[in-house]
Amino acid sequence: MNGLYAATLAQLEQRLGPVSGEGPLGQDATLARDEGEAFPAEALTALRAHGVPDLLVPASEGGQFVSFEGALAVGLTLARRDPSVALSQGMLCWLWLAWMVGSPGQRERARALLQGTAAPCFAASEANHGADLLATETLALSRPEGWEVTGEKWPIGRASHAAFAFVLARTRPAPGPRALSWFLVELDQPTVVRLPKVRTVGLRASDLSGLRFARAAASPVGEEGQGLELTLKIFQLTRPLMAGLGLGTGDRALRVATRFALERELYRASAASLPAVRRLLVGAWLRLLAAEILLLSGVRALHGAPGQASLSSPLAKAIAPALVEQAIRSATTVLGARAFMREGPAAIFQKMARDHAAVGLIDGSEPVCLHALAAELPQVFTANAGSGDLLRTRFSLEEPVPAFAPASLGLTARGVDDVTAELPPGLLPHWSALRQGGSEALRGPARLETARRYGLLHAAACCFHFERFNPGLALCRAGVPALAGQFLMEPEALPETACREIFDLLAARVEGGHLLSVTDVSTGPASETALAG
Repeated sequence: MNGLYAATLAQLEQRLGPVSGEGPLGQDATLARDEGEAFPAEALTALRAHGVPDLLVPASEGGQFVSFEGALAVGLTLARRDPSVALSQGMLCWLWLAWMVGSPGQRERARALLQGTAAPCFAASEANHGADLLATETLALSRPEGWEVTGEKWPIGRASHAAFAFVLARTRPAPGPRALSWFLVELDQPTVVRLPKVRTVGLRASDLSGLRFARAAASPVGEEGQGLELTLKIFQLTRPLMAGLGLGTGDRALRVATRFALERELYRASAASLPAVRRLLVGAWLRLLAAEILLLSGVRALHGAPGQASLSSPLAKAIAPALVEQAIRSATTVLGARAFMREGPAAIFQKMARDHAAVGLIDGSEPVCLHALAAELPQVFTANAGSGDLLRTRFSLEEPVPAFAPASLGLTARGVDDVTAELPPGLLPHWSALRQGGSEALRGPARLETARRYGLLHAAACCFHFERFNPGLALCRAGVPALAGQFLMEPEALPETACREIFDLLAARVEGGHLLSVTDVSTGPASETALAG
């Protein structure tokens, strides 16, 4: 079954049933929630009954978590059904803050939370400062009776439906890297006000709101002054997982467009017989596969190369959602008017497209993540100290990863990127061209574009490494991951013969009821209804 990732995907697809089925996780319920902007409480209860939350919780805390690739599989499977449900369930990942540095009492509080469907919320951003955490105004003061927090956090995911919040607050008057600390605040206090839900374009069923604190009792999480460091480290865990929701939106959107092309008759033939249509769909699938491989490398690095996560996690968050966005754009072109219909058999497409647009903003937008990546690149460009020794651990799905060791996470990768330290010959010219700009390319307006180009090169290299270390996978035997890597760097160079062959593989996945994944996992009988109409 090619390891934990594929096994988790298969297990969840079997447990949760077809995406078009009945119940709170089926398509009708998903669309109704979206139209009504209703929090998915019933769906979360169903997930609890299926044991899904346990897959996100370490065994030491009473769960069944083995590695972050299992958590990535959870996000993909849930987002295929409803990204709002996937995001709401994914809020459990914030409990890693307690599991990494929390007191025994806080860890016990987290364990108690898991008995039901509740989750914490992560209260870091503020309306006036966004991602500028050093400008945080929320203040925590130590008094004889304990710590108190005063301030406002907005916008916050799941704030209206959380049992408690992790709150980032200033504990020193002067701003600086040691001026911030984390606190656990129970939300049933009279000193806490839950702000109204914000109406959004995508993820309508999610809870995006805020919190106002007026001397609310709080308990410190970790050491005083450790707030910024802990934030950067927790983002190393959550950024690739949140980006992974796009694998589900991309799967569903591309599946709808491909089925439409196969069924739609144009000029007395299937729309899929038109080379331009095939190329759009194949390009979309190659980008989706590249995003999945990049994210698999990123989450496996948390176990096998945690010291590089400060580079690999923001890179994955910046690049993977953008690749899926391009894939959905291609699928939109194929679907035409049906891409904008809120009813009918293709109605789920417009929801997936709207929801995915928000995925790139969660836990750091593309510019924020490219900025973090750019800070790592001067050392990588000067002398990449990486080696190929860890590539098998990062890419072979059949190779178990080491146990996650939070203490091994760092704040900088120190110029190490194993993925680009060993490049296939076809990518070397792109690496040389990227480095020609030298330090100038990492300063001024070109800085983020240089980081984006490096991210694409890294993603392309991941595709080649993945194919090398997974010879048993059907797509690897067909050479598809390497073609995906080439396509990222030179999309116009994909031969028409290869395009036809890859489209046949894509069509077989859609018609045979299989995930559009690098793995070969059945979703059960093909469940989407006819779309051509």
